[in-house]
Amino acid sequence: MIYDKRFIGLIIIVGFIAGLVGASYTHLLHGIQHFVYNYSSADHLSFGAAVARVSPIERLIPLIVCGAIGGVGWVLIHRYGKGVVDIKTAVSGKMDMNPITTVLHATLQIITVGIGSPLGREVAPREASAGITTFLVKHFDIKQEDRQLLIACAAGAGLAAVYNSPLSAAIFTLETLLLTWNIRAMSAALLCCGLATFVTRQAGVGDVIQYTMAQPSLGSHYVEFSIVLGAIIAIGVVLFNITQSKLPAIHRSSPVMIPISIVAFTLIGVLAMYFPEILGNGKAGNELTFTNDITWTYALGLFDPKWVLFYLLWPLVHMVVVLHHL
Repeated sequence: MIYDKRFIGLIIIVGFIAGLVGASYTHLLHGIQHFVYNYSSADHLSFGAAVARVSPIERLIPLIVCGAIGGVGWVLIHRYGKGVVDIKTAVSGKMDMNPITTVLHATLQIITVGIGSPLGREVAPREASAGITTFLVKHFDIKQEDRQLLIACAAGAGLAAVYNSPLSAAIFTLETLLLTWNIRAMSAALLCCGLATFVTRQAGVGDVIQYTMAQPSLGSHYVEFSIVLGAIIAIGVVLFNITQSKLPAIHRSSPVMIPISIVAFTLIGVLAMYFPEILGNGKAGNELTFTNDITWTYALGLFDPKWVLFYLLWPLVHMVVVLHHL
């Protein structure tokens, strides 16, 4: 039987949970951004505009604080938590996500992104929604495949809620987490992501458009451009991963992570003094690009700092590791 009342009921519950998680994290993120960079919704400023408005030193200091909060938080979570399990592992059924550890880890991500950490904000609601759902489905006698489907839908719904994008989140759920396009999975993903988006809109976030831009006239040259750009991005990703893999592995429960985090975020703060758009989840830089308000030299400047940061961290991490073992 493709559908049953209990499974549909669980999909609805998971959608509501993900919607509430998405709304809560969105309000928390905006609250932190408003506090740190001294603006409010009444100012009608984007995060990028608010960050660019403050002085360079007012961009540096929050990032130093962010490094301390992130470093201490990560060490405490990995030392005393039940273990951070990624979403794909949970969906595969190999390990369960601990709800408390997962929610704390996700909340720490939102706090650091709100302060200015240059990371995406979508992972946190996905993790928290999946972690809570893992705890929920333990109390129901359902098949393993249904359990995996619910956890995947929860993660996708968290993405839908925070980005107001139910269709793309449903596709993400099917293509990335479930690796299937059967009718049951498609229906569950669409229902769950749609409900989560609806709940978030009703919970004070509203029907927000992430990027406002003019619709260009599409032509064949876009296909050629996409092919070239895709190749460039692929090469860049491979080179970036090679660079990142050169950094020595350090267990996240080690206190060594705290000074490394502080120094790393301090370096990000120094870069943000000259390139404020690197702060946050990347939306500020994207908006400049989409509205054609950026030169190629400045775009290159936004791209290079994050890569340079890894090269600066490489000798730093080696030095800290050596001193730790002396």
